[in-house]
Amino acid sequence: MSINISISDFAKIKKANVKINGLTVISGENDTGKSTVGKVVYSLIKSINTYKTSGVNVIKKSILEQMEDIIRLIGRLTIRKTKKFVELRNQIFYYIPSPVLYDVDSLFSLDRLERYEERIAKLEFEQLSNIAKETNDFAQKKQYWNDSLLQDKINRLLYMISFYQEESKQLSVNLNLELKASIGDVLINSLHPEDKGKISLSLKDKEALSLDVTTENLVVTKYNADDFEYIFDDATYIETPLLISEEFDLKFNKRSSYADILKKIKIAQNPKEKKLEYILQTIPGEIYMKNDKFSYKVSPKGKELSLSAMASGVKSFNILQLLAQGGFIGGVSKLLIVDEPENHLHPEWQLKYAELIVSLVAKGASIMLTSHSPYMIEALYYYAKQHLDENKVAFYYTEQTNIENYTEIKGTTDLSIIFDKLSKPLEKLVWNK
Repeated sequence: MSINISISDFAKIKKANVKINGLTVISGENDTGKSTVGKVVYSLIKSINTYKTSGVNVIKKSILEQMEDIIRLIGRLTIRKTKKFVELRNQIFYYIPSPVLYDVDSLFSLDRLERYEERIAKLEFEQLSNIAKETNDFAQKKQYWNDSLLQDKINRLLYMISFYQEESKQLSVNLNLELKASIGDVLINSLHPEDKGKISLSLKDKEALSLDVTTENLVVTKYNADDFEYIFDDATYIETPLLISEEFDLKFNKRSSYADILKKIKIAQNPKEKKLEYILQTIPGEIYMKNDKFSYKVSPKGKELSLSAMASGVKSFNILQLLAQGGFIGGVSKLLIVDEPENHLHPEWQLKYAELIVSLVAKGASIMLTSHSPYMIEALYYYAKQHLDENKVAFYYTEQTNIENYTEIKGTTDLSIIFDKLSKPLEKLVWNK
């Protein structure tokens, strides 16, 4: 499966044209936009597939979450909670689960979350509109309405209600929710707020989706739902191995890539696929799951240890192991996105990680990886040259433009360009070049 993503005037990126087909590697310094590409691709795949399967329910849920934000804000603005306030809050919270369900320890109570999804599916639009109207009327009481943040949230609620039944706008809402969960609320470069961004997605060499981006929102300007059948069925974004940690305080957005991975790891308790032998033979220690809890053993017959005893580099490999067992890596319909995996790996393990990534692609996986490590990039190039067809490998690098705070992402087959850029800090330090 192959997709092309085109980005302009979005966040740090002035211009980018990236093809994902097999192994895609984007290199560059910190804060140059390479991770942004991965987050955009992840958000597009997630939102399009959500739209294909349950788009209307997602829009209803987003409207309810907006009302939840409003009622919580009103609760903070007033001391005395009136009977009407309590009634309205209870109406909304009947459909929206308590945030505690999204804490690390309770995320695995998926059956409880599914009950809320069933309630939303049965919620008629007329009833939803009535709750929104009550929320709006209540919020406009004099003692609340002077708050500018509340006004903004109410305006946003009315805007969402107004185009609930238009398909392209439903897709716009999905994309806004996914992108803001990944990137944040500000979508345009903060130094160039007047710019208008664009994102385009092409499938089978044909534009399937086009978006216009402003400072706070994006809008679908063109889409062909028939072409969406050619997009990946799923994407997984690995930003850090530390999310599988007893100490990790994960107060994440409900749509974040963290929540997505943890749900998938839950499924991996009942493996669909065999374990990756390469990891078992290479890395000391393995993560197990029992009764929805993580445990760690140095050897299969060894004693269970606390996850705090497991090195983050070992976790980097074990996340791949768990995702593979759950059937989330491999096959042309799934995309794995890995952000700077070298951050937790010694140079020797970077080479082993690169070998594993290439072996997965050779078996049919589609993987997009960002890196600023010469070890990782050289190893990926070396193993890819041995095991992959040329048309299944693409390398890109970031380059500063002559416009402040903007970068361009360029493709190359000459990796010396990448290594020259990454070696400059050391050259400057040692040889004063």
